[in-house]
Amino acid sequence: MIVQGQFDLLCPPAMSYALAAAWGNAEIVLVEGAGHAMSEPGVTEAVMAGINALAINHPRQ
Repeated sequence: MIVQGQFDLLCPPAMSYALAAAWGNAEIVLVEGAGHAMSEPGVTEAVMAGINALAINHPRQ
């Protein structure tokens, strides 16, 4: 999962889409109105949702 801020100037959305295409199976979560920082509204929530989904889908052995 790639969490991308809509207005991220440091890592523009085009780079996330290129990375996702190279990986082949990545999901992009575009956070509307957000920039680059974790403190941007919606970014922390999207990252936490991704971590939770990873934990559920790949439990420890």
